[in-house]
Amino acid sequence: MGAAVYDEAADGFSSGAPRPGNAVLARQLFQPAERWGWVHQQPVVPAEGFTEPEPAWTALDTSNIERFKGWRRSARQGAVRRTGVGLALIGGGWLAPSVAPHVGVWSPIAVAAGAVLSVGPFLGPSVLIWAARVRNLLLRYRFGQEHKRWESRRRQHEFWQQQRHAQRPTWEPITPGQTTRVDVIGGTGHGWASLVTTMGASLVAEGTSITVVDLSEERVGGGLAMFAAGLGYPVQQVDLPDSLGQLDLLDNLTPAGVAELIAHAVYTLPTAGTRTDHRALHRDLIRAVVDELGEKVTWSRLVAGLMVLRRVHTLVSAELPLSKEEIRAITAKIDLVGSSERVSEQVQYLTAVLSPLAERDTSASAASSGSTIGEVRMWPPRGVTVVATGGTHESTREMLDALLVRRLVIDLSVHERAGAPSVLILAGADHLGLATIEAVAKQAQRVGVRVVLLLAHLRDDLRKLLGTGDGATVLMRLGNAHDAKEAAEFIGRHHTFVLSQITDTVGKSFSDSQSTSQGSSDSTGRSEGTSTAKTRAAFQAMASGYSSSTQDSVTTSRAQTWQDTVSTTSSESTSTGTTRSRVYEFQVEPTKIQSLPHTAFILVEHGRDGRRVVAGDCNPGIGLLPQVLFNPEQD
Repeated sequence: MGAAVYDEAADGFSSGAPRPGNAVLARQLFQPAERWGWVHQQPVVPAEGFTEPEPAWTALDTSNIERFKGWRRSARQGAVRRTGVGLALIGGGWLAPSVAPHVGVWSPIAVAAGAVLSVGPFLGPSVLIWAARVRNLLLRYRFGQEHKRWESRRRQHEFWQQQRHAQRPTWEPITPGQTTRVDVIGGTGHGWASLVTTMGASLVAEGTSITVVDLSEERVGGGLAMFAAGLGYPVQQVDLPDSLGQLDLLDNLTPAGVAELIAHAVYTLPTAGTRTDHRALHRDLIRAVVDELGEKVTWSRLVAGLMVLRRVHTLVSAELPLSKEEIRAITAKIDLVGSSERVSEQVQYLTAVLSPLAERDTSASAASSGSTIGEVRMWPPRGVTVVATGGTHESTREMLDALLVRRLVIDLSVHERAGAPSVLILAGADHLGLATIEAVAKQAQRVGVRVVLLLAHLRDDLRKLLGTGDGATVLMRLGNAHDAKEAAEFIGRHHTFVLSQITDTVGKSFSDSQSTSQGSSDSTGRSEGTSTAKTRAAFQAMASGYSSSTQDSVTTSRAQTWQDTVSTTSSESTSTGTTRSRVYEFQVEPTKIQSLPHTAFILVEHGRDGRRVVAGDCNPGIGLLPQVLFNPEQD
């Protein structure tokens, strides 16, 4: 059997020789703690703030400088008088020895006193001001150095926080709860191989015995077997029908058990169309042959007995693997089973479906030559067992699938639970129907064997498997639209607020008006008046005066007016509105399920904390990435 090699480009496994990098990957994957894949999460690291307070700058006390400046201003007010006196003392002290030698001893004192009196009032405050300013500069320098050291410690703290954040795992393992059955719905050959490898490696590292029954022709257990063998774990691999002699499906069965095995397998064939009464007849026909074969029941001997039952054994040129006594005993039962046309047809049908197995049966020749037949234990105490069916003839493969799964049910019914836990991975059993799959799951659950079912589709009755029992469900890529919709319905719906309506309103209005008015008016007015005046002088005797006037006026006026008015109005308006509605929609849209990557999956299970829906990736190559967590307890 060719080994399977992980291919990162294909997100799965391909046939070929082991690569050097596989040893590193195997050591990473075979770490105890069950995991089915990983989920990528942004690491959340509790922030540890820098608790050291920032150095605070305290305002400098400049009152001394102001006081010293006040002293210097006071010294400047009497500067002329003090300078004159000082210069006089200096001059007197300088000239005194030459004028009066007996006072020469006081000359240095007079010069010093004059110098102090002239310069001291200015120099003293200036020196004090300079000293105060130098002190302030030193304080500023010390504060700057202290703040730099604090800033350095703060940056170092942030650096270590970033390093701590960078060292946190971004890929965390996903593990179903303590379930006895896990149904994997959908997926491709690459995805199944990756899931089996990632999950199986962690279980084998814990000491679990894993049996992979691969009916998918996708070699889903090849990667796990290759990695396990590379690390020294016991590995058994069988390809059927090529290695039919290594796995004897008829071993340790009573004649009644052999008859029931074959009759039930034929009954469940998808292309058989067998009736219930045919199943009972098949059981009787097989039993009639097996009862006379003793303990040496092989496929070739069984088919030879059916040929005897049909009375065609004499027409075969090759020597039958039966003794003369066995032939006579089987021939004696011809009348017992009947020779009707119905019986003859069913014997012929059984011979046809079992002949391909007899052609590949090496157990008869090995037994006759006395050599040891390689035996494969379906339930080893530890390690990995991979049994895969295939072949170019679909009818032969379907018969092998039915026989193998039925033998699983029989073995599980008498299975004695060992100390180490066991896991059965059944891949590609869709075509065997719901009843057969549930029979396997029921028997496994009864004896404490955990079952993982890999089903490619959700057709017909297989939809009833979703959510049954206490198991978990893993959904992988489902390309069929109906299957994807069923899976989305199973994941569930939830209420969300979505943008349902956007309204944009734009308006513009115009108005234009014009008016003209014209008018004229004529008016005529006339006024008449008469005035009389008399005058007399008081001191002029007999002197007087008299005057009279008449006034007549006519006024005529004419006015004409006109007016033109034009009015124009323009207005624009714009409004935008959005509406959000509460909707009940899929948590995962069917189109998302249809376009999942090969190794992506969605885990749905019920636990103590309620329903859990989480997306992950089972790509084994993730184990080579940095920041990957393999055991949740190490977090």
